[in-house]
Amino acid sequence: MLKNLDQKRPIFTTPQRKQINDLDSLPYYDRSLVDYEKYHKYIGHAGVKYSVAVQATRGCPYRCFYCDVYKTTLHHFRRSVDNIFEEVKLLASLGVKRIEFIDDIFNVKAKDFKEFLNIYKKKDPASRSYLEILTCYPGLHAVFFHRISNFFWELNLKLIARIMSNISRFLTGIEIHPAVKIGKNLFIDHGMGIVIGETTIIGDNVSIYQGVTLGGTKWEKKKRHPTINDNVVIGAGAKVLGPILVGKNSKIGANSVVTKNVPSNITVIGIPAHVIGNSTGDGSGI
Repeated sequence: MLKNLDQKRPIFTTPQRKQINDLDSLPYYDRSLVDYEKYHKYIGHAGVKYSVAVQATRGCPYRCFYCDVYKTTLHHFRRSVDNIFEEVKLLASLGVKRIEFIDDIFNVKAKDFKEFLNIYKKKDPASRSYLEILTCYPGLHAVFFHRISNFFWELNLKLIARIMSNISRFLTGIEIHPAVKIGKNLFIDHGMGIVIGETTIIGDNVSIYQGVTLGGTKWEKKKRHPTINDNVVIGAGAKVLGPILVGKNSKIGANSVVTKNVPSNITVIGIPAHVIGNSTGDGSGI
């Protein structure tokens, strides 16, 4: 019977398509077509209300004989962190309370984390091993806690975010508001007494030493804290105050008070801070 059915209704096959390597080029699902507030009153992903599945990777780098994932693709592709984060923010705006990453091996790529540890090992000659950095460096712990608290903050779970940041302050002596935006490879040395205010933005490869304050000068609920560009070094005890901009590769001397914009590639010191010359931007302390 099946044979006769096949003869009457031929099977059409989809032609082979080119493999998509850049997952960031794929558009997000148009989730606005679903009323998530109504939908999740009854059901969510895997039966959990207010939850949605998100996939961050495709394929697998391993060839385990008991798994069929590797048969679908010979490579392992990942979406960028920024791309995933934007989707998470979109879901939060639609009322989603829980996200489940359904990747087979979401955390397989240890390269990025190892690169982060190498920053600490390179910039602190006192470090002796990765284990020592992981267990004994409060700056690393503070950044780790902030990534978690910022995640909850962006999901509009602000109380949980504040609780996480307070736990971090208690354990590390470093206060970072959960709304702060931090780029890659922030290096905090020693760390005790550092305070980073709510609307602060920090770029990539920034170094901050103990006792630094990135604070505000006004009470308005708007941008009132500094923006620190890439490769900036802020010396111990420095105060950078107000919605000012510190340019790339610049250095701020220890105990300086900065209340005006700092151009790129220069060094400033003093109270108030003034320019003393160009900066090498090599990330060393001043």
